[in-house]
Amino acid sequence: MLCLLSLALFFSCAKSSFESPAEAFVAGGKSEFLISVNYISWTGGACADGCGAEAKEMVTPIPDASVDLYLGQVSMNDVAGSPVLALRTDQQGNVLMESLVPDRYTIVVHTLLGTLSRTIEAEAGVRKRVDFNY
Repeated sequence: MLCLLSLALFFSCAKSSFESPAEAFVAGGKSEFLISVNYISWTGGACADGCGAEAKEMVTPIPDASVDLYLGQVSMNDVAGSPVLALRTDQQGNVLMESLVPDRYTIVVHTLLGTLSRTIEAEAGVRKRVDFNY
């Protein structure tokens, strides 16, 4: 049973990106995205050491990752244009994109591990946390 639970946790947590619940804040009708870029690895393996083993998730922040913000829904083939914002993650793998006009945006993250993207809606007065996991 523990083996199945470990396997279920592995697949449910191994998404490349996800959006956490939004937080309300006051910013004069603007929006914010808090981007987190991490490398996720597992120790003990999901049943790799036998069905009695517990897998442990290891989350390592990726500092200095390139994070670009494009207006609208942009495919990976269309990112040749100039981004609205081009920032880099801090030592904790985070970057805050502030004072965004409510609209649809595409976030593109570039690391040595590859490129990931996600299209998301910016809502007035709301901060959304978006995690990109490799």
